[in-house]
Amino acid sequence: MSNEEQPKHSLLSASGSATWLYCSGSVEAQKPYKESRSGFADEGTAAHELAELCLKGNLNPYDFEGKTLPETNWITIDKAMCRHVSDYMDFIEEFKGHKIYEQKLDYSEYAQDGFGTADCVILDGDTVIIIDLKYGQGIKVNADTTQTKIYALGVLSEFGMLQDIKTIRMFIYQPRLDHVDENVMTIDELLRFGEWVKDRAQLAMQPNAPLTAGDKQCQWCKHKARCPELMRYTENAIQNEFADFDDMVSVNRLNDEQLSIALSSAPLIKSWLSAVEEVVKERLESGEGFKGYKLVEGRSSREWADIDEAESALRIDHTDEELYEMNFISVAKFEKLVGKKNIKEFENLIVKKTGKPTVALETDPRKSLSVSSNDFSDFDD
Repeated sequence: MSNEEQPKHSLLSASGSATWLYCSGSVEAQKPYKESRSGFADEGTAAHELAELCLKGNLNPYDFEGKTLPETNWITIDKAMCRHVSDYMDFIEEFKGHKIYEQKLDYSEYAQDGFGTADCVILDGDTVIIIDLKYGQGIKVNADTTQTKIYALGVLSEFGMLQDIKTIRMFIYQPRLDHVDENVMTIDELLRFGEWVKDRAQLAMQPNAPLTAGDKQCQWCKHKARCPELMRYTENAIQNEFADFDDMVSVNRLNDEQLSIALSSAPLIKSWLSAVEEVVKERLESGEGFKGYKLVEGRSSREWADIDEAESALRIDHTDEELYEMNFISVAKFEKLVGKKNIKEFENLIVKKTGKPTVALETDPRKSLSVSSNDFSDFDD
């Protein structure tokens, strides 16, 4: 199948691989759902389009500020996007080797009709470097993901016959979170991963493949709100996995093991409940209705109907000091003003305050805090 004949997205896509690799039944379950986009996704697409244009044409991103691009002509390129794309280009410039941008990859050797596009592939002797630009700022993405490793399989299929590749270096570059992460694999490690992908992909294409709930596979699954397996998972987390429920009732309190089970399941349960609420909201907004629920007006806010008219009327009896507020610019806004590189000149004026304590798994890479009840007074409200 030629590139022109290929659908826009592979059924066994690299970006959605965590879903179908860990939940084989998700492929069939998601078929009835339409592809949906968000403003955040559109913004990311525009950033990638700008990066591709500038990298291939050796152009300056700032020359496109205030303009639109052909594929995302509803998104106006702002200064922040220009800066982030410029930083991404500088990051790529740090590497030597032959650089290929927006490289089409075929990994159908491992997953049926599998194809995708890598943002940047660099061939450097026996090493291949893959760089994936992530423009989102909601979730920090690590390089040790199934998506980056499937891209690596595609690179191996594409270039493995041309040179003796021994090492794959995979990078996530996420400029809006000031985050760069690397994962390194040998060819042997990658091929073992490829065999696992092949087995899981074959299972995923079976019509009666089983549904399996879990954090990785359910996060972006379109079937999440209506998935019976995910509902059973939440029921088990809340009830069935509690050890010795009778003992819990007798003392009228949950023990540490039960609290740990509930806490570890909380993110997925919250995600499922949010998806359910969104489905019901969409039904109500469409006028279809949903038994037992209705749309109501949320909390309202007050604002000036015409700020110019309000200014004219209120300045008659009130001073500027009473009507206007002026606050000094924040560090984050100042960084956007001068750029990430230039803010280093002002580091002596900036202090990084300690963040509030938050609960995390023991496997979290952040350093553990040792705090007492008196320590919490040091954190701002």
